[in-house]
Amino acid sequence: MTGLHTLSDILAIAGISPATDLDPNHEVIRCLELRDELGLVNVISSYSRLIDLDQLAEVSGRALFAAGHPDVPAVDVLENEKRPLIVDRSLLEAESLVLKDPDQGGHYQLTASQLLHLLSRYDWVSGDFTRPLEEINSLCNDAVLDEDNINTAVTRFTTRRIRQRIEDTLDFPPMPEIANRILQIGGDDKATVHDLSEVVGLDPSLSAQVVSWAASPYYAAPGKVKSIDDAIMRVLGFDLVMNLALGLALGKTLRMPKDGRHGYRQYWRQAVHGATLMEALTKAMPPERRQSAGTGYLAGLLHNFGLLILSELMRPQLNRICAFSEANSHAGHPAVERHLLGATREQMAACLMRFWHLPEEVIVALRYQHDNHYAGPYADLSKLLFITNRLLGDEQIGTAARAPIPEHLYQDLGIAPSALTEISERIRESADDLQSIARTLAA
Repeated sequence: MTGLHTLSDILAIAGISPATDLDPNHEVIRCLELRDELGLVNVISSYSRLIDLDQLAEVSGRALFAAGHPDVPAVDVLENEKRPLIVDRSLLEAESLVLKDPDQGGHYQLTASQLLHLLSRYDWVSGDFTRPLEEINSLCNDAVLDEDNINTAVTRFTTRRIRQRIEDTLDFPPMPEIANRILQIGGDDKATVHDLSEVVGLDPSLSAQVVSWAASPYYAAPGKVKSIDDAIMRVLGFDLVMNLALGLALGKTLRMPKDGRHGYRQYWRQAVHGATLMEALTKAMPPERRQSAGTGYLAGLLHNFGLLILSELMRPQLNRICAFSEANSHAGHPAVERHLLGATREQMAACLMRFWHLPEEVIVALRYQHDNHYAGPYADLSKLLFITNRLLGDEQIGTAARAPIPEHLYQDLGIAPSALTEISERIRESADDLQSIARTLAA
């Protein structure tokens, strides 16, 4: 092949005439490139399934991983007849398959026998190396079982040498005193700017971080921001500073390495972008339905707090979680963590936040941030966080699923799609400013 064919051309050359009417129960074929030290390998799977890299290694005899975003157009895979090809056996047992052509906008429905015929010119092998996402995502749905799920995961993946430390951690560390005092201010209707400023000022580094955040070019505050009082009265407001300080104080509770893909720098980059997006999304809601800006800010700032817990409890597993997440960018890290651990970072974060008596709306938002169908109490905040994760994914920040935002969320929240476009553009234009804030927080 010449590299100039369309998917329609490839099917025609193979003598395949796809069906024109799509079967509603079809499987969409996923094509991707994985690699190891020997080079690239093409893999064909389904978007409805999660690739298990350990099982794939057994099928291929190679320890394959994703290098960047692995998904590629089907035509790129089908035009490369010399590259090794691995096909998930579930596709060969499906009644109806669909190949998508993103360049031409076409959808081509095939039978399993037609797929076999299409692959006849390739040197390929098949095997069982995937698991249905529907089956994985059905796990961990009952929040009542969160602590049991977490305890089971910790028991499975920690050595006896550190088991006692883990058990102590699962009894949960106490909330930092300064965070506790900030929470008390939040519950006091008579609290003043001076009260908040005084408490935040007890921690010089926290005070400096809040002032630095308010002084960022992102907020374009007139004049120099010199103090917490300035940050509150001239730039951010009482509610926002209170929740910002609370989130920053909690972020110091657990530590991780400064650099690397699991490092503090990356954690705070995601936290800063998450908080900023939540602030903007909250303002985009109709006034009568609008969430508290401070509460949204706190949820955005803490939305990936579970990563800190994983780093504390299960550092050896983080590399595996990351490798599986990169190979399954269509699924997102919650499915990977359910598959590998039996519990997710969101479950862990929600349990710890509940122990710390954080606002229930924040706990719910963290727990259900990847479930766009959650309809219980405080669903609006969790849905805002769902959108935030998808927007972060568009910017290649974090490991949430890379997928479009479900249409029903616009109506559920009263947010126009055009508002999301404007918000994304503003965040993109402010990337350097937000990165500067993140570096300050990670220092």
